[in-house]
Amino acid sequence: MFTNEMLYKNACPLVEEFHIRNIMGALERKQWVIGATVTLTAAGVYAADFSTITGGLIDRFDHYQVLAQEINAAPVGWTFADTKTTTSFIVRGDINTTACLIVLGVEPLHPRSTKKWAKDYCPFCKSQDFKAVVGSIFKDTVLLGFMHTQVAGTDTVVFADEVTMKNLTGDFHGQMGGPLVTQMADAAYQIIVTKSSAGAVNTKPYVSARTKVGFDLTAEVGETYDVFVLGQITY
Repeated sequence: MFTNEMLYKNACPLVEEFHIRNIMGALERKQWVIGATVTLTAAGVYAADFSTITGGLIDRFDHYQVLAQEINAAPVGWTFADTKTTTSFIVRGDINTTACLIVLGVEPLHPRSTKKWAKDYCPFCKSQDFKAVVGSIFKDTVLLGFMHTQVAGTDTVVFADEVTMKNLTGDFHGQMGGPLVTQMADAAYQIIVTKSSAGAVNTKPYVSARTKVGFDLTAEVGETYDVFVLGQITY
């Protein structure tokens, strides 16, 4: 049996070539995760089609899920996606606002897919029982998540402080106690924040002032939030 460290360095060329510390397993072939930051119109809508937000690399999904959240200003209503087709969907929310989108979708299998699974090719996937892997349209893209407990009305959340082995649980590739992420490649990453503690929801959380090393989170003091980030990483 390979150890994870051996697999990263010796058995998985993708991990070594693209500087990714890990790969994410999937249960369906041709599964992708994509993100976009969009601006809603004066009518409070944005017509999203997959070809546009992926630069023509993906034009349709057989099925998919959408996470959408307003950023930069306190939301009045909820941001959500509807009118979903295989090639597009509509984002709805407050007028003239900016929103982060994260989409997890599965492309039609034919004619652009083999009948084999990732575990049939990759020793790492086979050892970890990953039937498939989730694809990305950009190099060095990562998904990361952590929990944040709000200290003030607006907290400055720093990746190097939050995404560490001390704050998270599980098996990691990195120094004990050190940061697993220090910065992103740019400030165009997507963030979804949801409340995970039991207090009443009096203020919808929102993110602003995104930088390479972190962002500002405005939320209720003392409450805990799940934070989900998709973006290109430079460590």
